[in-house]
Amino acid sequence: MEFWICLLAEGATVPNSNKALFDMFIMIGAMILVFWLFVWRPQMRKDKDKQDLLGTLKKNDRVVTNGGIKGIVRFVDDKEIIVRVDEDNKVDIHFLKSAIVNVERGKDEGTGETK
Repeated sequence: MEFWICLLAEGATVPNSNKALFDMFIMIGAMILVFWLFVWRPQMRKDKDKQDLLGTLKKNDRVVTNGGIKGIVRFVDDKEIIVRVDEDNKVDIHFLKSAIVNVERGKDEGTGETK
């Protein structure tokens, strides 16, 4: 039995532990780089674009919320906005700014007047 073990051991090589460790770090680094390029970086850009969008939000902008409600901005605060959803009945709803998904600029942009 020992004879077979010796024969098998003759052909086997002892792995270089330093090279194996170095190769492992290279693979981990490559995976982190790929993850950063395809996940973190696009998400950071998306978050920055949303912050820019919410930062320029002003009165008379047409908005769509994440619940699908469309309306016209009547008041903008640091954390919340008031959106008029029904012009005829003058129905206003309070939303957090973070609930805004899409913004279309109003016709009388910059005047700040309401209809």
